[in-house]
Amino acid sequence: MKYLIALCLVVSAFAQAPKPCDSPPQWEAREIRQDYSRKFEEFRKLSYDETNRRVREVEEILLGSDKEYVDRLYLYNEAKNYSLNLKTKVCTVTALTRPFRHRGVFPGAKFDGIFNIGAVGVSGEVVAVQAFSANGTDG
Repeated sequence: MKYLIALCLVVSAFAQAPKPCDSPPQWEAREIRQDYSRKFEEFRKLSYDETNRRVREVEEILLGSDKEYVDRLYLYNEAKNYSLNLKTKVCTVTALTRPFRHRGVFPGAKFDGIFNIGAVGVSGEVVAVQAFSANGTDG
């Protein structure tokens, strides 16, 4: 009987090991990067398509008083990058030099822990994040 209880405890402990969820193959996001010391700000709308290996970035870049607006389309199946300057209407096509980057939890990643971001005591102002780590060499 003791062995049965011990076995049940071991099985229940392994059943609680966090496993990463699968990211959706297509999604959109907004990203902001800022460096106040260089007077740099970047606002980006990102569209990601893992199925067709495509990424689109629509960027507004502010460096000091200069503003630049760029629409970039990365087509990894064709190994091409289309970059359109939205101010000058100049489009350049270049070859992609790096492989498609998987975004999400890598297969075989190690669970690092759960972290809270935000005000824990305030309802609706906190997000619990599961962190995973992996070594990747795909860029």
